[in-house]
Amino acid sequence: MRDLELFVRGGIYHVYNRGVDKRQIFLDDADRVRFQNGLILFNDHGRRKDYSIKSIANVKPSENPCVEVVAYCLMPNHYHFMIRQLVDGGVSEFMHRVGTGYTKYFNERYERSGGLFEGAFKAKRVETTGYIQHLSRYIHLNPLELDAIWNTGQHTWAEAAAALKAYRWSSFRHYGGLEKSKFLKKDA
Repeated sequence: MRDLELFVRGGIYHVYNRGVDKRQIFLDDADRVRFQNGLILFNDHGRRKDYSIKSIANVKPSENPCVEVVAYCLMPNHYHFMIRQLVDGGVSEFMHRVGTGYTKYFNERYERSGGLFEGAFKAKRVETTGYIQHLSRYIHLNPLELDAIWNTGQHTWAEAAAALKAYRWSSFRHYGGLEKSKFLKKDA
């Protein structure tokens, strides 16, 4: 069991995990949408334990959430969140449900069995405004690793911004006013 003393009510955390053997955990957009919907479905303190693929339809935000998701990024083989714990044990409850629900979905969809993630999620407490700003940049710039122009070093910041605006699987588009998220809280 994870050390619950790490997590305090109102605390902000960088939470992340990757696929076992660095394998891809999102094979297509349907997987990413399912994961995002799970962020809504499984953020309900004390309820909703159904992890089936069918349980995800018409999901609505809870009135009793475990956490607030402040920022996120889904990459092909890992994810990053900045989240604030709202109830005692909220981070652990939320992440257990998200991981279990997505693994069950992934294994059913791709007819496989076993673990999908490289063990339990990792978490670091974010205790300063400077760290919050750094973490937000880190999370939102992560998709540039996928951009061919960025990796060659032959880029401009305008090209980087365009690549980030085009990447649909992070909170960058929400903060940039390009779309509204059902599960994000902007005011960390």
